[in-house]
Amino acid sequence: MGNIESVDGHSEMKHHIMPLKVPMPDPTELEEKFAIVLNSMNLPPDKARLLRQYDNEKKWDLICDQERFQVKNPPHTYIQKLRGYLDPGVTRKKFRRRVQESTKVLRELEISLRTNHIGWVREFLNDENRGLDVLVEYLSFAQCAVIYGSASNTKTIKNSRLVSQKDDVHVCIMCLRAIMNYQYGFNMVMSHEHAVNEIALSLNNKNSRTKALVLELLAAVCLVRGGHEIILSAFDNFKEVCKEKHRFERLMDYFHCEEGNIDFMVACMQFINIVVHSVEDMNFRVHLQYEFTKLGLDDYLEKSKHTESDKLSVQIQAYLDNVFDVGGLLEDAETKNAALEKVDELEEHLSHVTEKLLEVENETMMKVADLEKILLQKDKDLQAIRETYESTNTQVNTLRRMIKEKDAAFQRHFNIEKRLLELEKQGTIRLHKKPDGDISIEPLGVGGGGSGIGIPLGNVGQFPLGSATRLTDFGGPDASLPPASEAPPPPPPPPPPPPPP
Repeated sequence: MGNIESVDGHSEMKHHIMPLKVPMPDPTELEEKFAIVLNSMNLPPDKARLLRQYDNEKKWDLICDQERFQVKNPPHTYIQKLRGYLDPGVTRKKFRRRVQESTKVLRELEISLRTNHIGWVREFLNDENRGLDVLVEYLSFAQCAVIYGSASNTKTIKNSRLVSQKDDVHVCIMCLRAIMNYQYGFNMVMSHEHAVNEIALSLNNKNSRTKALVLELLAAVCLVRGGHEIILSAFDNFKEVCKEKHRFERLMDYFHCEEGNIDFMVACMQFINIVVHSVEDMNFRVHLQYEFTKLGLDDYLEKSKHTESDKLSVQIQAYLDNVFDVGGLLEDAETKNAALEKVDELEEHLSHVTEKLLEVENETMMKVADLEKILLQKDKDLQAIRETYESTNTQVNTLRRMIKEKDAAFQRHFNIEKRLLELEKQGTIRLHKKPDGDISIEPLGVGGGGSGIGIPLGNVGQFPLGSATRLTDFGGPDASLPPASEAPPPPPPPPPPPPPP
């Protein structure tokens, strides 16, 4: 499908159709005319770039062909001829002659639609000429014999069969394909009340090339927005007109019977792929898939998936890759439901465990808080014990020092008393006890005499007494005194308090 096909064929046609060649203009004018021709042809960018690479000779041939077609065959010429062929009142002889002419006219129309500029196509399709209506009407007329041929044997049916034999249906489909190559024409075909229905009915044709071409056009319609509904409606109409029990039944019959025609099988498989797998709704997709499954498509594809044709193998594999395994989906759904139930159980168990964990955490936090309070109190108690221990230790040390001092003073007093008694026995001194309990010392001279001066015993302790105390220390004669016997040792100090824990 494309306008470029006609360009390649111009070199073969120019010697027969255009015997007198117009001289080529200068290169500047040639490029201007060539640019106008390219714009009028409405070619895709890649094909336009291909034509721009032509040399000047080919460019001029293309320009001449375009001008010749435009001048020789205006759109209304084809339309008038096609309308004349639709006249039901012609005689059988005239009808046969017109059948011979119709195929030629349709082929010329197809070339014009495919090669002329878009303005020519718009003129063919405008409200004045209504070329699409005429073409669809003629297509319907041309395929009547195919649809009703088995039910009647009248002259009209025989005449219609002649039209079919001349392959007018195939050429009509080619004309519609040329129109649909333009976006403007494609939109008109889609919006036409009967165009897509008549294209679908053209599947009732013995020519495999015609059926393959029809399926290509229907697949193109199915791919655009809103086209899928139009295609299904067309096959509903096909089912009603052709008395099918199931939709797509005739199509699958052709698919089974045309095993030798790879091009048709590829086109048919591609169409089925698009019809089934271009639907977004999963349920509707499964419904369409099941329609073809009931017609034996799955079994046939299982046998044909190892075909030698790469194109057919690609289409079959594409269908198998995108097919919905309903049984597998059901099994997956059951597995999913079981998994969801298990997930619910695990989530519930997790919820209980989480609640239990929170309770344990709260209890633990409370215990930790209590232990921290106890520890703080223990620290305070320990500090108090340490302070008490330090205070007690200080007091004990003080008491020990005082006891030691008392013991030392007692020992000195004991030694003094002992020494005084010894001196009194020796007659060196005389002790006098006073009424207040104090004792005074009276030193005596040699031979028992003395000055009679008394020294209170309470003051005796003020004098240092050692192991060799002399009498002169008390005011007596200078005489050495024998050392006093040792006093008993003082009692041991009390043991210190135990250290804090």
